[in-house]
Amino acid sequence: MPVLDVSERSFDPLVLDRSTVMPVVVDFWAPWCGPCMALTPLLEAATIARTGEVVLAKVDIDLCPALWKRYEVRTVPAVKAFRHREVVAEFTGIQPPDAVQAFFDELLASFARA
Repeated sequence: MPVLDVSERSFDPLVLDRSTVMPVVVDFWAPWCGPCMALTPLLEAATIARTGEVVLAKVDIDLCPALWKRYEVRTVPAVKAFRHREVVAEFTGIQPPDAVQAFFDELLASFARA
């Protein structure tokens, strides 16, 4: 499954460990956040278009306060890409579809170069 709901307990194995074999994009979001609801379908579409190459992990900040603190999330939506257990790219706020696609394309290109 290319889209995962992640908790504080499952974050390390599903995001950090998995990022050693493929890029993982983490969507820090909240159910009360309108821009989050608008961005989610764009992230999911970009992930599904690249099934087998990248995973999308969704973190509800209301349920996972330790994670948003750990990764210094100041506003949502916040998107962070992980490679080899580290954040390698990120953006905040709603983005147009072409910018989301470009974010995923660059992430995959950088993963291939590593």
